[in-house]
Amino acid sequence: MALVLAWAAWKRPYPTDPTQIPTWGFSDEEERTIDGPKDAMDFIGWIEANAGRKVRIQAFLGPYFDTANEGAAFETEETGFWTPVDECGDASLAELSRTFFTGPVDCPGMVQLRLDNVGPERPGMSRDSRGWQLNGYFADIGYLGMQMGQSVYSVTPLTAVEAVS
Repeated sequence: MALVLAWAAWKRPYPTDPTQIPTWGFSDEEERTIDGPKDAMDFIGWIEANAGRKVRIQAFLGPYFDTANEGAAFETEETGFWTPVDECGDASLAELSRTFFTGPVDCPGMVQLRLDNVGPERPGMSRDSRGWQLNGYFADIGYLGMQMGQSVYSVTPLTAVEAVS
C-alpha cells in the first residue's frame, strides 16, 4: 500500500507555482485601461476569479468613470468605483445616478469595486493628469454580497511589507 501511494505521489502533476501572483495590467506592450462598463465587468470577472489571493493591479479608468463635478451618486473616488452591468447600455454614471434610485431606469443593476482599509500606508485609487488609476498589490476579497440592491466586490490595498511577504 505504501509503495502504491509513493508511486502516485511521485507521478502526480506538479502543483501550480504558489508564488505566481495574478496580474492585471503591468504589460510592457500597453497599459490596461478600463474604458466603460464592458471593460469594468471584465475586470470584475477577473477579481471574482482570483478571490482569496494576493493580486497585482495596474488599471487606468477611462473618461467614462471621471464623474467629478457631475453630482453623480455613483462617483469614482479613492475608495473605489461603480459600474453598471452590461445590460445598462450607454448611459453615463451621471445619468444613472439621477434615475437609478428614483426611476424610471432601464438598468437592472450596478456593481461596486470597493477598496477597504485605505490609508496613508495603504493607498487606494489615485488621480493624475490621465485620470483615475488603481496601482499596486491587493488582497482580493472578492464578492461581498448584495448591499442596497447592488453587487459589491472588495480588494484591500497591501502595505509594502505585506506586498513582498
